[in-house]
Amino acid sequence: MNENMWFGLAWGQKRHIEGLQRLVSVQKRRIDNFVEHVQILQEIRSDLNERVAFLRATRVALNACLKAFHKAHPDSPLLKQVGVFKTGPMKGRPKRVTSLIFEKAFDEEARKQGIKDPKSLRGE
Repeated sequence: MNENMWFGLAWGQKRHIEGLQRLVSVQKRRIDNFVEHVQILQEIRSDLNERVAFLRATRVALNACLKAFHKAHPDSPLLKQVGVFKTGPMKGRPKRVTSLIFEKAFDEEARKQGIKDPKSLRGE
């Protein structure tokens, strides 16, 4: 092989390496962008987990208040049975006036928040 052939071969290899370096650079930017999006999603997930924990704690606290109310005021008109839950996690349990108050307030606020079918959201 003469000197020109070696030079041509080396030049071609150099161009190939430069092309690979550009490709690696593009892929690195894509990976960095992906990592950034993953970090954002992890922050969102963490925030949502905290909100869910808050809502669960609120539910438990409100249930404790309602049980205390039941115990202290068993004859209250708010505890009058008005039916039975027909679906969802409360199926077969008594539906009381307090349930109707809850459902009405829940559905109104859910609709304000853009939820088209609040009943399905609360398990009915």
